[in-house]
Amino acid sequence: MKLNQSLNIKVRQLAMDGQAYVPIQGETVILNGVLPDEEVKVTLIKRIKEGWIGRVDALIKRSPKRVNSACPYSLKCGGCAYLHMDYAYELQLKKQQLIDLVNSQGLRLKVHDVCGMAEPCAYRNKIIMSFGRHGKQVQFGFYSDYSHEIVDIKNCLNHDEVSNRILQTIKELVIKYRVEIYDEDRRTGFLRHVLIRRGFMTNQTLVCFVGAQKVWPGSKNFVSELIQRCPEVTSVVQNTNSRKTSVVLGDEEKVLYGRGFIIDKLLGVKYTISAKSFYQINHDQTEKLYAKAIELMALKGNEMVYDMYC
Repeated sequence: MKLNQSLNIKVRQLAMDGQAYVPIQGETVILNGVLPDEEVKVTLIKRIKEGWIGRVDALIKRSPKRVNSACPYSLKCGGCAYLHMDYAYELQLKKQQLIDLVNSQGLRLKVHDVCGMAEPCAYRNKIIMSFGRHGKQVQFGFYSDYSHEIVDIKNCLNHDEVSNRILQTIKELVIKYRVEIYDEDRRTGFLRHVLIRRGFMTNQTLVCFVGAQKVWPGSKNFVSELIQRCPEVTSVVQNTNSRKTSVVLGDEEKVLYGRGFIIDKLLGVKYTISAKSFYQINHDQTEKLYAKAIELMALKGNEMVYDMYC
């Protein structure tokens, strides 16, 4: 097999990451955006340790479970794996993957249907966007698969309207106040990432700017205009990460506005959430999950309960 080689490939199944790993001629071809039982025309575009990355050029045989993605970035962005798949089929597929995993371990367990969402969009309460430049243009978004190329995004379907609006405002202010974007090759510039935490039950929002240095010239005016234009922003934090790493957050933080955290509620319980806090990303599904756990425990009130591996 060689670079730019064209192949016709029959897809049998998907792995848990939503990709197909197809064995061919003693090698593995990795495909994104395909479905089981589809036949596709593929070009080999990159060699990696796990095998060859294949670009799908055409559908020779189309699955009846395929749908048109509502996301204009889905063919480029590495953020989502199932947008081309009927949602009901996606839940069936995930159930079957769990059944296969249980059976492979010799366990006798009943796997129930997956509890899906009524509206499986706009659910993320934690967002991390990478900033970069394409020529002179400021970009923010997710990395394309198997690369550090940023896919410039305006509106993500997984983010609520408030988060998308805040990110667009930040991009405009970055341009207005001439904030230097970090160049990871030269290791110059300031802004690396923006992290947003949303309290969906309280409408509180924390914005965390991750910079390569401690000093951010003009931050006072930048933050002042941000909170004026986006009143949902109740706290702003600057995090410093000068290391050459794919880890987003560094160890040092300072509060630029507000208390440095937000409050949200799960099943009526208040939680304090900082930039580094662990908090389940999908609020509605978390409430379903925790309520089911409480139901299955059938507690009578005199037990000792240990919350482990949390």
